[in-house]
Formats: sequence, structure tokens, C-alpha cells
Amino acid sequence: MSYAASPADSAPSAPAPPGSTPQTSGPQMSGAERAVFALGDVFGGGAAATLAVLYLFYLTDIVGLPPGLAGTTVVVSKVWDAINHPLMGIITDRTRTRWGRRRPWIFAGALLLPPAMAGLWAPIGDWDSQSAKVWFVILAHLFWTTVASIVAVPYGSLSTEITTDPDERSRVNVLRLGCATFSAVGCTLVMNALVNAFTEGHLSMTTLYLSLFLGFGTFFAVPLLFVARFTHERAPVAEHPDAFNLKVVISPFRIASFRRLTAMYLCPSITIDIVTSVILYYALYAVPEFAPSSSPGSSPW
Repeated sequence: MSYAASPADSAPSAPAPPGSTPQTSGPQMSGAERAVFALGDVFGGGAAATLAVLYLFYLTDIVGLPPGLAGTTVVVSKVWDAINHPLMGIITDRTRTRWGRRRPWIFAGALLLPPAMAGLWAPIGDWDSQSAKVWFVILAHLFWTTVASIVAVPYGSLSTEITTDPDERSRVNVLRLGCATFSAVGCTLVMNALVNAFTEGHLSMTTLYLSLFLGFGTFFAVPLLFVARFTHERAPVAEHPDAFNLKVVISPFRIASFRRLTAMYLCPSITIDIVTSVILYYALYAVPEFAPSSSPGSSPW
């Protein structure tokens, strides 16, 4: 994944590569463009939080998969995620279009988000075949993970390229992270309320399913479509990408500090995944006053 070059403040800069946007000092984005770009991260915050908290519960208590099988399907998607993220970075770095490198992928991914969510939260609880459920969940989750990478990787790269002014880049990314945080909290609360209403019999299967994939899918996709349409890539880009070299991809792992940083990132990430995955089970089965009046999953999909 490439990173934007910082503007030269004192020394004269070299000419920008052909086909690139010249670097300029000072703010380059309007307030509307900053807001549009920041709102694009409602997907990054909201989707990640709802999956972390509720997806495993959905697989076990609504779809009806045994916990071991449900966890295995998630692991398969995590392994693919570790592959497709770098792969998507390589692809988007080498994309050259009149609309830039990142925005065409964000646009395509945004259009695919609703159907990906339709598969992710599909009402397959009444299927008789356990193996059919497992394979459907694996394929749906792999599709979702692929679509999420198509959106998240170019969007994350665009955050370093949307302006060449370091101060403006810092401000817009703080705003972006704020939108992601509020989205994570809000989406988790709303989705948890929907699932609780369903398990208590106050919400029909159809209403829950439409809320999950149409409601949330639209909520995530529309801001990203606006990002693709109304933002701009301003970092200089070489007219022709460098040839792919696998050694360049793996070379950071030869640096001890990079390996330590990777371990520091993985340890809290794994811990957070474990806590968020079990917290709903704990609330339902270990804290009686939070348990719904009817048994979770008693109304299978």
C-alpha cells in the first residue's frame, strides 16, 4: 500500500510525475469535502463493531451452528482476510484511471455492500442440512470479507492522499476516526436492540433481515458512494506503476522493530476480538437479569 509524499516546505521540489496532481502547500479541501470523506468511515467503524459483537451469536443462536463450527467459519474468513488485504493493496496501487487509483474501487465496493450483507445475515436457520449451513456461511463470509477489503483498503490509502498538506490530513483523519467511533457505538446498540427484539418475539424474521441488510447496507454504502463521487486524490502518482516484486512485500518482516510492532498490534486485536465475541453470551447466560424472556434462538430463521 502506498503512502502520500509530504510537501516540501523549504527546498524546491522535483517536478511531479506525469499524470499526477502537483503538490501545493496549505489547505486544499473544502469543508464539505472533509465532511464527506470522514462520513465514509461509518462503514469501517459500524461494520467491524457489529460483526465483532453479534456475528458469532447470530451463527450459534439464530442460524443454529455448534460453537466449534461457527468459530471455524470465522477463522477461515480471517485467514482469507490476511491474504486479500495485501492483495487489494497491490491491485489498487497499480490501478490507473481518469478517476484515480482509489475511488473506482470504493465506488464498486459500495455497490457490493448490500448484497454482501444479504448473504452475511441470510435467514438460513431452518435449513435441515448442517453442512449446507456451514458452507453457505463460509462462502458468504468470504464474499463479505472480499467486498470489505475492496472498500477499506483504498479508503484507508485515500486518507493519506486526499491532501498533501500534513496539518489538513491530520484534521480530516481525526474527523474520520470520530465518525467511525460514533458509528461503531450506534450500530452496535441498534443491531443489538434488533436482535433482542427478534429473540423476544417482538420482531418478525422478515423485518429483522431487511433491517440488517437493507437498512445497514444502505447506511454503509451511501456515504462511500459520496466519497467516490465528491472527493479527490491529490498525492503525486507515477504514470506507470513499478513491477510487482514479492520481496518488497515481505521485506518489512526482516526488520525487528516491524515484527515487534506487528506483535503489539496483534495482541490487543486478538484480546478485543475475544472479549467482544463472548460479551453477549455472558450477558445472556451468566447475568440472568439481562436474559430475554424467551430463549435465544427459540424462533429459528
